[in-house]
Amino acid sequence: MENTKTPREVMQAVRADFRAQNLNIREAAQRIGTSPATLSSTLARGEYFGRVMGTRLANTFGYDLTFLYTGAGTLRKPDTATTTNGTPSAVDLQLRQILSICVGISAAVGELQRSIAEIAAEQAK
Repeated sequence: MENTKTPREVMQAVRADFRAQNLNIREAAQRIGTSPATLSSTLARGEYFGRVMGTRLANTFGYDLTFLYTGAGTLRKPDTATTTNGTPSAVDLQLRQILSICVGISAAVGELQRSIAEIAAEQAK
């Protein structure tokens, strides 16, 4: 049976990957479209990632969802877009950056829609 990581080990793996990419919590949170406080508290909580946060991290950084949800397997999903030493290729990194920007834009649009709805509700009073 494969070696399953504890929730704490999963969080440590994600933090280590952020450090390897020279990302601080603020930058990583911006890429996945959440606040630094939310990401920081999620990493400190010591539980496996939930659906939304896990999906955002997997889509942005190429992490394996099974690992994020259960600790089974490895942090990075098997990826054909890697160089011979196993690191992501330049194209793969660019695509991930574009995806993270799209996630951030999507989050901003959601906030804008909520603000518009609040203003409309206020004006309707």
